[in-house]
Amino acid sequence: MHISLETLIAMYERNNLFLKRHLNAFNHSGNLASAFDGGPNAHWILGHLIKSRTDFLLEWRAPAVWSAEECRPFAAGEGPSGPDTPVTWEKLLEVWDRTHQCFMEALSSFTPERLQEEVRPGKNWTMMLEFFSWHEGYHIGQLALLKRGKGPVA
Repeated sequence: MHISLETLIAMYERNNLFLKRHLNAFNHSGNLASAFDGGPNAHWILGHLIKSRTDFLLEWRAPAVWSAEECRPFAAGEGPSGPDTPVTWEKLLEVWDRTHQCFMEALSSFTPERLQEEVRPGKNWTMMLEFFSWHEGYHIGQLALLKRGKGPVA
């Protein structure tokens, strides 16, 4: 698979643009609502996206805003954030902005050779980054459904 660095950068910038459009519809209390049987809420989705980008930053040994421990409540399978969550919506928004900046700076430093570097059996950085751009798009779509009051798909 060959996707240029410029294309990967554009994919992640586009995800940030669409994410920010949807985030404006939520506030601290409204982002904890979940539409279907305990599915994800906006608070958990944003935290999960921060976690996903932080995982890359930590693996790249690049500066990260949060530690792996701070990201743990937003791991897959952890369930939606509840009313007792210690992380406010405003804090999540701030951490997202800073994480996006760190991620884009780290990604921009990649060389074509590093993009082809194998990081998992049969997977290089290009493949991992392409998949996780799709993963972000999936969760951005969940936010769009939540925003419209239809609830996320599982």
